[in-house]
Amino acid sequence: MYGPTAYFFSRLLVSIMSFVLYPLTCTLIMIWFLGLQVFNVRVFFGWFLDLWLISLVGNSCGLAVGCIVPDEMTAILYGNLILLVFFMGAGLMANVNSGYLVRFLGWISP
Repeated sequence: MYGPTAYFFSRLLVSIMSFVLYPLTCTLIMIWFLGLQVFNVRVFFGWFLDLWLISLVGNSCGLAVGCIVPDEMTAILYGNLILLVFFMGAGLMANVNSGYLVRFLGWISP
């Protein structure tokens, strides 16, 4: 039905949409909602790069867990558990000054 070239380019288009357009849209919406007056191109691309790297980490964890675990629901649960550990280390769910373990997780977390 489809050749390898058509599959490759369709997969590439979908990957570009999910890897680039979603962080770009989130960056533009955040700038508008936060009402940042002093915002230059360097800060914009820095913010976009941060969101893009977070998106790549999430997608990489999902692909890795999906390759390791054969069951789909179990893979989703493990993926959420791994990302929850990253969130705890990044300071979204815990205070970084609370203890040595949390401070260490904040240091190694992406």
